Amino acid sequence: MDLIIRPYDTSDEESWLKCRLVSFHNSAYYDDVYIKKPTFDNPSLELVAAVDGKIIGILDLEKDNKDGSICYCKSGLGAMVWTIAVLPDYRRFGIASQLILKAVDWAKTKDINFIEAWTRDDKWVLDWYESVGFSRFHSYWHIYYKGDNVKSLFESNDKDISPQSVLAYSNKDPKTLDQNKIDRFYKCSGFKLDLV
Repeated sequence: MDLIIRPYDTSDEESWLKCRLVSFHNSAYYDDVYIKKPTFDNPSLELVAAVDGKIIGILDLEKDNKDGSICYCKSGLGAMVWTIAVLPDYRRFGIASQLILKAVDWAKTKDINFIEAWTRDDKWVLDWYESVGFSRFHSYWHIYYKGDNVKSLFESNDKDISPQSVLAYSNKDPKTLDQNKIDRFYKCSGFKLDLV
C-alpha cells in the first residue's frame, strides 16, 4: 500500500466528509454527522491519509488556548483531537497510529504538554487509544431522550416549540435512572497522552 500522509487542503472537504461518515457509521458516533468540515480558531494540524489519491484516514488536532478553553485537563498546554478516523477497509494497517505519531511530532514543535481525546464506548477504540500510549483520565455519560420522554426533563415556554430530543451529559450512571425514559446512552471517556 502506497500511503501518503499530507496536510488537508480545502479541495479535500467532500472526501474528508465521506471518510468521516463511513468511518463512524459502525461506531457509537454513528449519529455525529457533519455536513461541513470544521475550521479552527487556534493553531491546528489537519491531516489526511491517502492511497492512490483516495482519502482513507483523517486527523484534526487543535492547540489549546492559554486559558484551557478547549482541553478538559488543565495540566499545561494541551491539544485536542477533534477527529481521527480510518475507513473500515483500511483498518489494522497502523494508519491511525501513523496519524497520531505525526500529531505528536507537530505538538512537540508547538510546546504542547499533552494531547487529549474523547470517545464513546467502542471497546476497539478504547483499546486502540491505550495501545498508542494514551491513558484514560475521566468518564461521563451521553444520555439521549426522545419524544414524550423529553417533556419529563423540560418543556418550552413557547407553545409553538415542542422539544423532541435531548442529548444530556451526566456523571450519574444511566442504569440507575428510569430506563423507560431513556432512548440510548454511551459512556464517553477522556484520554490523555503526556508529551513531557
